[in-house]
Amino acid sequence: MFSTIICAIFITSLSIVLFKSIAEKINLIDKPNYRKQHKEPIAMIGGLSIYIGIIITSLIIGLPFLLNYLILTSSIVFLIGLTDDMFNIGIIIRLIFQIIASIFVIFSGLYVVDLGNINNIGVISFGIFSYTFTIFAVICLTNAFNFIDGLDGLAGGLILIALLSIILFQYFGKGIEDIQILTVLISSVFIYWLVNMSLTPLKKIFLGDSGSLLLGFLISWLLIYYTHPDIRSFHPVLAIWCVTIPIFDSISVVIRRLILKSNIFLPDLIHIHHLLLNRNFSKKLTLFIILLLASLSSLIGLVTFKFFGPMESLLTFLSLLIIYCFISYKFMKQN
Repeated sequence: MFSTIICAIFITSLSIVLFKSIAEKINLIDKPNYRKQHKEPIAMIGGLSIYIGIIITSLIIGLPFLLNYLILTSSIVFLIGLTDDMFNIGIIIRLIFQIIASIFVIFSGLYVVDLGNINNIGVISFGIFSYTFTIFAVICLTNAFNFIDGLDGLAGGLILIALLSIILFQYFGKGIEDIQILTVLISSVFIYWLVNMSLTPLKKIFLGDSGSLLLGFLISWLLIYYTHPDIRSFHPVLAIWCVTIPIFDSISVVIRRLILKSNIFLPDLIHIHHLLLNRNFSKKLTLFIILLLASLSSLIGLVTFKFFGPMESLLTFLSLLIIYCFISYKFMKQN
């Protein structure tokens, strides 16, 4: 495992250095506007560097066929995100290619089969709706990470929490196993996060759509992979607790956009980080609060599952979602 970490860190770091020197030439520069926090152009090579780190490291260490296939298929989402970063192609084309990539993964036999054994109800299976639900869930979660990527350290931090939550739930499930791909992702994303947070001598970089969509897509499918009946490292209900904040924020934002009768796909300033910043919280405190909430939610999910059961854990998730939507709506009204 140590060699895997070193390999991913080295390749990702080298990629960051190399791509920073040509970012402007290949039009991977994020320029400031009214919605953005930065005041000067920033290189959007985080996603590209992470992708290179994941691809090369995975080839070196050797992964099971299904995971290699998943990484290869995620290249579709990455490339369309990279194209969007360079030429701003729009969300409809991105969605079409995300659906195509998801269909390719489903062809491998990986999809959401059931919600597991729910207390006295038994196993809740999706049956003929499995494929449709899988595509819907993957597309929603993939774009949830893209939507929330609006503050230094936020998307990267939430991705790291999601990946570490998978390992935590494995530990309290069947035990920690088959985590090479998680190790690669955590190592690559962590290096990006340090640079994004200006915690290294390197100048700040951004994920870009290529990075947020790639990582959102991979996490979506890894949650399905680790909860699939053939593997099932932990109960499917726990999967949603790995990504609580991205789910909560995207649902609440869509609801508020519908209330305001605005396009649900157009960017605005009503995400959780915007609402906190508008209440005069500093950027660092806003980041700390959101990442703390994400970490605590994973622990809440685990505790409610272990001590009460999957149904109670699911109901707790839904209850917190309602509370989150209510509070965020009140924040928006006050702002």
